[in-house]
Amino acid sequence: MHTQRRRLVEFSFEESVLLLLLSASSLVLFLALRVISLHTLITWLTGAAGMAPVRFLAPFVRHHEPTRLLTLADLAAWRMSGEGRCLIRSLLLFCLLKIRGDAPSLLIGVSRDTSALKAHAWIETSSSGLLDLSSDATGLEPIARF
Repeated sequence: MHTQRRRLVEFSFEESVLLLLLSASSLVLFLALRVISLHTLITWLTGAAGMAPVRFLAPFVRHHEPTRLLTLADLAAWRMSGEGRCLIRSLLLFCLLKIRGDAPSLLIGVSRDTSALKAHAWIETSSSGLLDLSSDATGLEPIARF
């Protein structure tokens, strides 16, 4: 992650603008998760991805690879949530991929190990497969797919 933060200067102007918008969105998502259910939030994000005020982002995200969008979403989520950022990052990436025209699935999984509760959120797409920056998704049993 430190390497990614050091690479901020390598971002294009348009990626910097997108990162700024994602950072503001991560704050909104962080607060929204405290007052509405995850299912309601995902339903809203899915609908909002096709609305005119959000569609202006389409040119910014269409020519970027999903892995690059993942890096931007991770940086934005890191600013808001620190180490426990997988849900915010996944929600940001979910929305970006919806805007891009992809069909992402947000998965939430838990560990089968009964000694400690471990949960993680990640994105899967039919074209790119698993989109995650960590190996936390391995060995987890998905309990929810949106």
